[in-house]
Amino acid sequence: MDEPGVAADRRSPSCAASSSVAHLFAAQRAALDGLMAGIDADARWVVLVGPEGSGKSTVVRALLDELRLAPAAVACFEGPQTAEVDDLVTALYSQQGLPRRRKPHGDDRSVAVILASQSSRRTPLVVVVDDAHALSAASIKWLATLASQGLRSETACYVVLAGTSRLEETATRAWTRDGSGRTSVRCLLKPMTSAEVRRYMDRRMLGFETAAKFSEAAVQRIEQYSKGRPKLIDALYELAATLPETRLMGQLSDDAVVEAAERLGLDRTASPSPTRPMMSTIRGAALPQGRVCRSVPKTRLASPARTRPTTIVDRSATLPVGWCWRSVRQPSRVSLCISARR
Repeated sequence: MDEPGVAADRRSPSCAASSSVAHLFAAQRAALDGLMAGIDADARWVVLVGPEGSGKSTVVRALLDELRLAPAAVACFEGPQTAEVDDLVTALYSQQGLPRRRKPHGDDRSVAVILASQSSRRTPLVVVVDDAHALSAASIKWLATLASQGLRSETACYVVLAGTSRLEETATRAWTRDGSGRTSVRCLLKPMTSAEVRRYMDRRMLGFETAAKFSEAAVQRIEQYSKGRPKLIDALYELAATLPETRLMGQLSDDAVVEAAERLGLDRTASPSPTRPMMSTIRGAALPQGRVCRSVPKTRLASPARTRPTTIVDRSATLPVGWCWRSVRQPSRVSLCISARR
């Protein structure tokens, strides 16, 4: 995360803000617009919710670029580093340059000191916390008190929290108790669409050390496993691009994506890509002209001890020596998919 600005006169140039917004996809721009609209409407409690790896930190960075153009003091933290309330208050004191004789605590006294300091500067305060789901309940309650007490002072105080769905219930409960009936703003970050996944991969591929071309089937696989989340797209591509198969062929296949997803422990319920049927090798089969062995559909015979599905009805075929009709079985489609992946 970028180093946060602590005073109104520390601002980024307008071109930097516009550049960060230009790289956002549609759902991220909508979330950023919702956050800014909430602050413009004087909502003191703003929450951004999205799944892990969906790009919340990217939206937070764009928000910081926008806020640094405004006459406000901006303080930014990461939840895992300031999980406990005393650590959060100490970090806020440090960023705002407040003197302290001893370690501050998360109580009404620390709230009064911070608001008095902002009143003397005559600038509003905006506190932004990324990965806020890692904050303790006491930290979120103290932030709600800070925002609500700002309603009674001469200086406004806004709190923006970004995190997963775990944050939502705690944040709503804290503001309901301390928000003095003021409305809050909740923004939901949705995943990328199929077209956005393709554009994102085209753009991000240039930044990878190991660049490999990818097929349309690979893009579909990445979309299925990542569910439109940028962080998982990066992880899948980086791992799949380093596999021996990808390095040898110079192209990232859907099989490589499946293997990378299994190594990352991602959801394996995604259905096989319809653009590429499951194939197997039957060396003894007669092939049409121009076809190779690896493109023959998998229909080999299997013993009843290994599979259980449907018996083949056509008895006109010639069986290998040692086989009888009751032992001829045809594997199910599910077992074909599993054996092909292995």
